[in-house]
Amino acid sequence: MSKSTKKSAVAIVIMILLLCILIYPYLSDMEEGGASGGGISGNGFISTADQSHKIDDKTVEITLGELKPIPKVTDATIVLYNPENDVKYSESFEGSEYKITFEDITVTFDDTNGDGLMDAEEKLVFENDDAFGAGIWNIEVNYDGYSNGTNTYRFHIFENNVEEYTENVRINFLDVGQADSALIFTSDNKTIMIDAGIPLNKTSYIPKLLDQLEKLGVEKIDALILTHPDYDHIAGAAAVLEKYEVGSFYTCKKDSPSATYSKLVEAVNNEKCETHYGDFSAGDYLNLSTTESFRVLAVDALNTDANSASVVIRMSCASSSIMFTGDAPSEVEQIIIKDFTRDADVDVLKVGHHGSRTASSEEFLKIATPEISVISCGAGNSYGHPHAEALERLEKYSTEIIRIDEVGKYTYVSEGGTIAGLSAAS
Repeated sequence: MSKSTKKSAVAIVIMILLLCILIYPYLSDMEEGGASGGGISGNGFISTADQSHKIDDKTVEITLGELKPIPKVTDATIVLYNPENDVKYSESFEGSEYKITFEDITVTFDDTNGDGLMDAEEKLVFENDDAFGAGIWNIEVNYDGYSNGTNTYRFHIFENNVEEYTENVRINFLDVGQADSALIFTSDNKTIMIDAGIPLNKTSYIPKLLDQLEKLGVEKIDALILTHPDYDHIAGAAAVLEKYEVGSFYTCKKDSPSATYSKLVEAVNNEKCETHYGDFSAGDYLNLSTTESFRVLAVDALNTDANSASVVIRMSCASSSIMFTGDAPSEVEQIIIKDFTRDADVDVLKVGHHGSRTASSEEFLKIATPEISVISCGAGNSYGHPHAEALERLEKYSTEIIRIDEVGKYTYVSEGGTIAGLSAAS
């Protein structure tokens, strides 16, 4: 080997050593839980059913998983979503007793080894003055850089002493032309409708919408959610409210001066159902089912127009997840992937704004990576939906694209998993 070759080889070795020294802290940080954003690449923790146990009807204990990095007890904020009253509680531990009180519920951390850290296998104990009611009880352990569901625990309490359900979810994306409507049947036999639109000024579609509901065997709508007040998302809702008993109604705060919206409000008032006009926030869980969870990822996020006020919902099933986006534009998508990175990763995406170029941004789809993307649009519509740019991005990040203008009504099935209620501690 010549002297010049030896010098080059030594220089390369030195460069490699320097590079290793420079990147080691970042590799170490990744092993300890990654960057502080709490993304989806292995950071954070989601509990499994066997980590929650019922001591008795009033006491539940949750065994912690391995949190990375491990927080001090006093640095952690416990967030509890109570399905009985739809209230979100949030408070940090103070002092050495590690006890928090949320009205009738006391939360205690059992620091077994006394090191002041929330180590794996240590327990959070929830004690209720009364028996825990039916619903999905969601708990988050938040601390610096890890929030909005990065470390999530939940337990199910079912009605009538049911111990478990077999997952049996049917999501029907209805054929409503250049509009949006989806009908969901949950594993615990709840019926939920997200949007009830018809094409602009085509009232002849209302009988078609109602006919599809009838053929699907709908007897009652437990919850009607309208993502925003545009005609193609709400114009069939008054007819649905007139025909069916509706248990609860949800929409954003953003209203509309249109006659269609006024007719909707009148129908909701006549129904005398539980109503929610944007009195919920991003991150909240809607208590719609005891088996599948419905988390709000956005509502009135920008409020610059009706589309940007869209309610965006993630439905989590035992074996899959689905995101309903309304007409949320890319600006709202950016907020979702920043604030709810883990929840933005889904199996099925109801594509935003009928496949418009203004939604389905590349940054969003990189996180969502849906196996199936469903586009609700009408054949030969005047908007040109879906736009070629959006289709190109969807084809890059999605395994299958379903277009309602091509296939008609499409049903997605999520089944076979077991949804366990709380079991007694062994």
